Amino acid sequence: MAASAVPIPRNHSERSQMSCEHLICARCAGPVVDGRCTACRAARAEVHHPGMFGGVSPVLIGALVLALTLLIVLKIGLH
Repeated sequence: MAASAVPIPRNHSERSQMSCEHLICARCAGPVVDGRCTACRAARAEVHHPGMFGGVSPVLIGALVLALTLLIVLKIGLH
């Protein structure tokens, strides 16, 4: 028997932002954020997945691309 945690949104703004802070586990009746049982840990992992960059901030990736571009431009400009 699979257990799940389902949030109950109170208004429209809560529907667009999902957080495990307000989820209650249907299996152990504890907060999902605590991760008391396997169902809690699975629901928490689903909400807090790392994303397409593997957990690296898109801002950091942009800064690295900008820095590499500047290095290439400076290297080409010096010759």
